[in-house]
Amino acid sequence: MLSAQRQVTRIRKAYFAATLRQEVAYYDTVDSAVTAQAMTQESKKIQDAIGEKYSTSLKCLASFVGGCGLGFYYEWKYSLAIFAFLPAIAIAAILMFMVDKKMRRVRDSSYAKSNTVAEEVFSGIRTVAAFGKEIYELDRFNSSLELSKKNGIKFAPLKGLAMGFLPCVMYVMFGFGFWYGGQLILFEGWTVGEMFTCLLVVLIGVTLLSLFFTNLEYFTSAIVAAEKLYHLIERESTVNYELTSGIHVPGQFEADISINNLFFKYPTRDQSVLNGISLEVKCGQTVALVGESGSGKSTVIQLLQRFYNYESGTIKICGKRIEDYSVQELRSQIGVVNQEPILFNKSIAENIRLGYPDATDKEIEDALAEANALDFVKGLPNGIHTVAGQQGGLLSGGQKQRICIARVLIKKPKLVLLDEATSALDLNSEALVQKSLENMGVNRTVVVVAHRLATIKNADRIYAMRDGKVVEFGTHDELIKKKGYYEQLCMLQGMAHDQEKESKVKNVKESVEYKKKDNETDFGQDSKEIYSKSVFKELMKLNSPESCFIIFGCFFALCAGAVEP
Repeated sequence: MLSAQRQVTRIRKAYFAATLRQEVAYYDTVDSAVTAQAMTQESKKIQDAIGEKYSTSLKCLASFVGGCGLGFYYEWKYSLAIFAFLPAIAIAAILMFMVDKKMRRVRDSSYAKSNTVAEEVFSGIRTVAAFGKEIYELDRFNSSLELSKKNGIKFAPLKGLAMGFLPCVMYVMFGFGFWYGGQLILFEGWTVGEMFTCLLVVLIGVTLLSLFFTNLEYFTSAIVAAEKLYHLIERESTVNYELTSGIHVPGQFEADISINNLFFKYPTRDQSVLNGISLEVKCGQTVALVGESGSGKSTVIQLLQRFYNYESGTIKICGKRIEDYSVQELRSQIGVVNQEPILFNKSIAENIRLGYPDATDKEIEDALAEANALDFVKGLPNGIHTVAGQQGGLLSGGQKQRICIARVLIKKPKLVLLDEATSALDLNSEALVQKSLENMGVNRTVVVVAHRLATIKNADRIYAMRDGKVVEFGTHDELIKKKGYYEQLCMLQGMAHDQEKESKVKNVKESVEYKKKDNETDFGQDSKEIYSKSVFKELMKLNSPESCFIIFGCFFALCAGAVEP
């Protein structure tokens, strides 16, 4: 058991490391919920097989061999007659094994679908509640379990038949053993003691062999589980952050970026997203990518992070191809702020330390101050040690975004990538976040993807993209004078001829309100519920529709138990 626990722990660690090692493109084609569930469910099957079931099976085989040897030693004819029942026992065990294996496969597939539905609902519970779709999601979850229910009802009689057939063969074998033993006593001079000695050793061996057959399902289940886990563990990632063979990033890293004739399409799509795009970003510049949705702006950001491998063309940083760099070192020089801020269910300080694990509380506060977030963080119940909640759900969008900016600032990256970092914010939050982003861009190379063109008017260069290509580039003033595609985008936002007009938000004050109830707060203090009802009564009430089957099942179980004496 101890060895099995250690082995499974190593397998889980290897599996989790393999999931982190895979390129982002891998997760475009698999269900992340199923991947996470496999780490616990499949490894548990392996642990059951190589732990208790393995030692039990060895004991059963040893008992069978010992029983056979002693039986044939005492009386080979009697033992041979008893062993004639082995094929029937094997057939019963194999039948039970095959039915159970089929049931497990269908059940696991059904439960994987239902678990995926549950995870989607739990992660988006606010959206479900906002649209009043609780009943709809409940029906969707129930329907995902219907397949498992139908197949369980379908295979239950077969499994019951197999489970009944095996003890039936055993009892027939017992009866035959006593009858044949009596014949040997009457006609061949056997004593009762000799008959019982031979009968017991043979029957014990055969009985334990039947137990070995019942354990085969655990080994088969473990083999299937191991195939699933090791398929990912042994899979080679096309973008492996663990490889250290690439070019090391120099200490004085200058983020000069050159993209030339780049073509790319996502693994799950047939249509190309980038069609020969070319652009340049000089060290220390702020460069903006604008265009309609689907023009390939965010794809450029993802390629710069080495999330995907492009088809053709080149991306060079400091004159060297991006794929020649060590992935881990390259990403250590890049800071990213996405449209949807992601925070983990841990304290604000721990979230910020993802950018710099050795950061002190003072350094964290400095980063928060630079991101215009220190004031509201100090107003939280535990300051920087306040838990942000699942996906940062206990904070507003603007607050989460500024904490993400602080996480990037404490990293001190040479290249900053901003992917529509303010598009989902209100005016007040956008003004604060925009100021934080301007602080971030000082003495750094910045690549901005923006839909709100007012936020990038001061960029050193703007690339207007359409259908995966750059249609024009220049400064804001230069592009307006061209009266081309960029000017059309500006006119749609009502800013083409208002270059001098700037929206300024003054004296913005944020107040964070906390509504506390008598027995719970917003920050991780769970309410305590006292259950006075009997758990057994609740279970019986829940199973009341099945009361007839429960009564009949208990009755026949008692009858089956009464047969044993």
